[in-house]
Amino acid sequence: MDFELKCVNDGILKIWLSGIDCRDKNNEFPVYINYTNFTINDTEILKKNKLVTYDNPYIFEKK
Repeated sequence: MDFELKCVNDGILKIWLSGIDCRDKNNEFPVYINYTNFTINDTEILKKNKLVTYDNPYIFEKK
């Protein structure tokens, strides 16, 4: 998946890489996603695969 973001004004860019929230009335079912590449402005952010779920995301922050 490729997408573009443009930051305007001062602040913090926060990107959450996570799975989806999947639950029924009594149970939560973890959905695992393995992110293999995350690059911003030709800078590789993830240098190895990152397995995440909704409850355990990878959070990237940059001022």
